[in-house]
Amino acid sequence: MGRKGVKMVRKCVFSHIVAAILLLATAAMGQVLNGSFEDFNDVTFMPTDWNSVNVVFVVSTFTSDPQRQRQWLVNEVNAVDGQYFVMLGTAEGGYQESYVYQTITITSGQELSFFYFFGTYDYMPYNDWASIRLTDINNPAIVIKELFYIDVNNVNSYGSTDGWRYFSHVFTEDEEGTYNLELFVSDCYDSVFESFFAVDGLQICLTEQVGNLNDDCTVDFADFGILSSYWQQECYEPNCPADIADPNDDFVDSQDLQVLTTYWLRSE
Repeated sequence: MGRKGVKMVRKCVFSHIVAAILLLATAAMGQVLNGSFEDFNDVTFMPTDWNSVNVVFVVSTFTSDPQRQRQWLVNEVNAVDGQYFVMLGTAEGGYQESYVYQTITITSGQELSFFYFFGTYDYMPYNDWASIRLTDINNPAIVIKELFYIDVNNVNSYGSTDGWRYFSHVFTEDEEGTYNLELFVSDCYDSVFESFFAVDGLQICLTEQVGNLNDDCTVDFADFGILSSYWQQECYEPNCPADIADPNDDFVDSQDLQVLTTYWLRSE
């Protein structure tokens, strides 16, 4: 068989493997639903898959009020993951606190990660604050564990973070269980001057996830696209993520594809 014939066979085999992948299950086992907040109610602008309380909106851009903010490091915040993010606010409408939550199940070794922004029109000693925490599934008012916290004291009076910041937390065995994952912001003592807490790109996945070539917590067509771009090619770390079956053979072939299909659409 000539070289042309070998290439045609390889192309045919690869096409059949692609067809087989298309027949696999299409529902991923997502730990966090709508963690990038791209889906929302077109009328209320509240995020789908989340329970929303008080001042919660999905937005593409948030611009501060120049007449009220005095020391904000940024005047405008745009989505960092996709086109939208969730913004929680206080004081507007007289609400002292706002939050969103959904029920999740956590196992040891999973990592929570997200981007966040915090800005306030308030001042010390009125220490408005925001957090991400685990609460009781039967009573969201009962806080089981606080995973993230920020307040006016961290950004100074009338201040803000310097745009988006990144946070991650790896869960341990003593944190395993089913909880409400809650994003929360609150005024301190009063509900006069607003504070704002924005979150984007929130996800939970294993820190070492086989087949997740683009680190988005799910093994899907994006990862398949990366692997196919290296198909039947020599592949050397650290510049080639597709050599997943045997990193020492430095070649992307059916063995690597088999690993990818084994973990197909897994998000944990």
